[in-house]
Amino acid sequence: MLLAADLLLRELTAKINIFSRDPASTQIKKTEKIIQHINNALGKLKILIKTHSFINPVDEIKFYKEINPEFYSLYIYFGTIFNIQTHITPGSTKYRIKYLENQLIKIDDYFYHNLDFYKYYSSGKSELDEEYFIRGNGKADVPMDLCQVVMDREFCTPHSLKIATILANQKLKDYLNNAISDELTPLKSGETDYKTETMQWTESKVGLYELIYAFHSGKVFNNGSATIESITRYFEKIFFIELKTPTVTFQEILRRKKGLTFFLDFLRNTYLLYIEKIEERNRQKRNKP
Repeated sequence: MLLAADLLLRELTAKINIFSRDPASTQIKKTEKIIQHINNALGKLKILIKTHSFINPVDEIKFYKEINPEFYSLYIYFGTIFNIQTHITPGSTKYRIKYLENQLIKIDDYFYHNLDFYKYYSSGKSELDEEYFIRGNGKADVPMDLCQVVMDREFCTPHSLKIATILANQKLKDYLNNAISDELTPLKSGETDYKTETMQWTESKVGLYELIYAFHSGKVFNNGSATIESITRYFEKIFFIELKTPTVTFQEILRRKKGLTFFLDFLRNTYLLYIEKIEERNRQKRNKP
């Protein structure tokens, strides 16, 4: 149950990373697509909950304290962003900043009214976990407007939804502060709004996996602490590509007959050829009368 839910969450996160970098879509369209995928994932999660039982209370607490809130935090986060994107008007900068600041005030109000639980959760306490994260225990003291939108007592506990809201609000604060910063720093007169070009991986995925495993074995990221999984997810995000489980592809690399470093050898050869061409041009320049 926990493994299946965790896999579903990782698949959803990978899809969100891909759609969030789609260069062909507007921001609103991106958010709409992401929300669709979140709703689909929530549907699958609900089927998991209906068709599987928790082995013991420890598993149920772990699910509703750690895994379930991640799904619903994505729902709340992107749902709120969609509301902001569709409600903020193209009026004056002053009005837009005021609108964004009001959203920040709502977040601060939520933290203020749930301060005790926030302290409990953020400090890593566990003595009330059975009351908070076992279905049917405790009391439903979550605001009803939020409950009606996303909460079903069969699939959530009131406090798992509180954690989801806390996680979403933490990210929303960053989103809103960045949006306000963008409004306060318009381009100077005559300055061009250069946007970073999206880099899309156009070689084979197996070649990319060779690079991922080479980087991992070389311990080039985070002083060697980065895992294969984290490097793979990072490459998915920056190269706008969806990759399979890395261990599966690595087994394919180990079985192939054309060598274990086919793509790395290709890169080495093209790099050496590139250097040779540069050196040849330099020699020709030096030999000119």
